[in-house]
Amino acid sequence: MKQQSKSIIYSLFLSITLFLSSCSIPKIERYKVTLNVEYNGALYSASAVQEIKCTPSNSFWQGMSMGGCDLKGEAIPLQLGANGYLFLILAGKNGGNALEYYYYLTNKADEQRKKGKVWDVNLNEAPMLVTFFDVNDSKTVKRVHFFPHEEIDHYEKYRPFPASQELERPIMKMVQPNSKDYFGETTIIKSIHVERTNEPITWGQIEKVLPWLADIGDNLLDGHYASDGSTLAGNLQKINFIWR
Repeated sequence: MKQQSKSIIYSLFLSITLFLSSCSIPKIERYKVTLNVEYNGALYSASAVQEIKCTPSNSFWQGMSMGGCDLKGEAIPLQLGANGYLFLILAGKNGGNALEYYYYLTNKADEQRKKGKVWDVNLNEAPMLVTFFDVNDSKTVKRVHFFPHEEIDHYEKYRPFPASQELERPIMKMVQPNSKDYFGETTIIKSIHVERTNEPITWGQIEKVLPWLADIGDNLLDGHYASDGSTLAGNLQKINFIWR
């Protein structure tokens, strides 16, 4: 009987050990991100601590796969005199999923990232920057560009070969910066500085500037889902500003 009990305990211990060994330990890192902008000859800065947690993919239990990344934190609001706020939001270079923010913040950083815990983001690959004509009106959000960039001008129909199905491809155009339209000629983005840190995650900065975010739930900023994606407001969500 004792031998049977020992066998049961051993089997249970072995099962638990195998299960725990199959579970990947997540990697958690916190980053202090600082947006530095020169405005009318003076340097303006704002920072926030954000967290990214990534679990490696691991297959167990009949091939089920676990893994992926999650983040916690807020966008960075930088007030530039009387001209309003510039926001470094949780979105990729061209918007999209908020997790793309960390792709551009880390994987696209310069070689200096590999040398230590501190680096500056390549500004041509920076996450999205936006402003509001009126911080009380979500529909007035506009993207801010500090450098020339390409945008889709129109779509062109074509056939890869004569007998193929007709397809469409985007035709790009070069667009000049628009930052001067919102903040004036003397506004220059200097750096997006990143450093690994153990400081607590920053909460509350965004809600002070954009208190209406608490009321929009998971909706887009313009209050509905814009199927044609015609407006920036129709493509941004609360999680581009606050992700808990």
